[in-house]
Amino acid sequence: MAVRRRTARRAAPTTASVLTPKSVAIEVKAEMVASVFKVLVAAGAPVAAGEAMVILESMKMEIPVLADAAGTVAEVCVAEGDVVHEGDVLVVLG
Repeated sequence: MAVRRRTARRAAPTTASVLTPKSVAIEVKAEMVASVFKVLVAAGAPVAAGEAMVILESMKMEIPVLADAAGTVAEVCVAEGDVVHEGDVLVVLG
């Protein structure tokens, strides 16, 4: 009598899971306590890596906040005149 072995078969990945990239949101955060002097971008705007998005003011100095990577602005979380603390999210790139 012959013995049949069962082999596990894996399901083939669906086309949707293979072709759909997962988007990663990048949160750009404040590195210090400061006032938001100027917001230079709006939601939906494309930004290049290294582009200034927000200018903070602290101790009479203007500090540009730059995009870490190229992307599209998903959300602007601050307005001009706001006071932000270290770790506060300023802009979300999607």
